[in-house]
Amino acid sequence: MINISDLKEAGVVCLLTPAQRRTSRQGVSCPLFSLSEPTTNSFSKSPRRNSNAALPTIISRSLIASMLWMSICSSASFAQIVNSSNYSEGVASWYSSECCKYNPTKGCPTASGESLFLLESTGQDFAAMWGVPLQTRVLVTNLTNGKSVIVTVKDRGPAKRLNRAIDLSKSAFSKIANPKQGLITVRIERIP
Repeated sequence: MINISDLKEAGVVCLLTPAQRRTSRQGVSCPLFSLSEPTTNSFSKSPRRNSNAALPTIISRSLIASMLWMSICSSASFAQIVNSSNYSEGVASWYSSECCKYNPTKGCPTASGESLFLLESTGQDFAAMWGVPLQTRVLVTNLTNGKSVIVTVKDRGPAKRLNRAIDLSKSAFSKIANPKQGLITVRIERIP
């Protein structure tokens, strides 16, 4: 995690635009930080004369904010509430060939190479999940009502931006909750 004291030790000083730099000499405080300008150029021993030289001296506020945000976010996964070696807990949703961009009766390939339509028509309970090998079997338990279903991971998903742990097939989801609910909190256990 990045601390402000670490930035100062690394030679980071006040972040100012050229206009702010002129007024800061008059006692205006600094809003954020930027890399300090070296006193000598690495190619010569003479002092630097051009402040717009090859090395940038100002880091934008958004860059620093995003670096700090990434360091905070990397310490915890939003998709999983609890994560241990035996199980994880998170949010589950459902998906089906009804939602497919392709022709649902002919296509919708999964990451395992099988057709989503064919998987549904054979009545298999399957799921899309990241972080486990394809064909892995997992036990998914609805934490609200205690109902469980065993599914095989056949696809990748859900989209990471959605912060969900698993996408269940509509038939698997309907065994543990009403599909109209859309999202439920579940425990996911890998079956050896």
